[in-house]
Amino acid sequence: MKQTYSHNLIASFVEYLDHSICNKGSGFTNINVDFYKTSDSRLTGYAIYAAPYKQFVSNAAVSGAVVPSGISGVNGFISRNVSGLNISWNQGRAVFSGSINNLTSLSGRFSIKDFNIHYSAEPEESIIFDTKWKINNPIIPQTSISGLAENEKSYPAIYVKYYPHENTPFEFGGGESTDAMFRCIVVSDNQFKLDGANNVIQNLARSYFGYLYSHEIPYNFLGDIKSGTQYNYTGITTPKVGRDIIYINKVYITPLNERISENFSPNVYISLADVEIKAYRNPRAE
Repeated sequence: MKQTYSHNLIASFVEYLDHSICNKGSGFTNINVDFYKTSDSRLTGYAIYAAPYKQFVSNAAVSGAVVPSGISGVNGFISRNVSGLNISWNQGRAVFSGSINNLTSLSGRFSIKDFNIHYSAEPEESIIFDTKWKINNPIIPQTSISGLAENEKSYPAIYVKYYPHENTPFEFGGGESTDAMFRCIVVSDNQFKLDGANNVIQNLARSYFGYLYSHEIPYNFLGDIKSGTQYNYTGITTPKVGRDIIYINKVYITPLNERISENFSPNVYISLADVEIKAYRNPRAE
């Protein structure tokens, strides 16, 4: 199965939302990070070191964010792509290929996102009621320090779900209006950050974002930048003005019902943000 319009649309919206929360909301904290030896059954032949936090800001277009070119080790600075080093930005990990192993004193200065952002195909009920989250706030002291496991979910986070609607004829020659909706499940550790994220998402109404093609989606299978250098979101999307853009028509914010909230810890705050989009395209020409 080839990568389709929907696959690229989802990735495009996730990157736009991430850029907006980090940049417009200043949604990150700059902090020194240590890495701890861990493992991942899916990545044999790699040495993996995880931070206590997910996710790192990888977008150089975020004002004030620290996007390092590598990490420090006991023998000095290690640049990305040297000694097989890949930084898995969304997993908060340093991944070394080849025989590199048993490294010590790995650290770096990174920007930790205030909200991890994930696309999820899980049912909403499962995300809200069945997920066991671990706090991901670098300002709060942790009782034990270790790297987060690959499958360990942390919050604050925003889970993005995609709901396609319909294609409506728009012009002669096959042009159609494609309507769809993204639902953002916003999970915060305090009301202030929840209100801030809701405000950023609300203000996306009547804006537009760039449609990213497969080669423009930044991450490789290890979670590092495919180009091997720097990722700049606006550098990719600004030239798309007037073409390859998706319009956000309306945004609806819904606080979670108080009776449902009673089932959660008092330190978990949840809202739903529904983002309606429109795209003008020729589906039968794809």
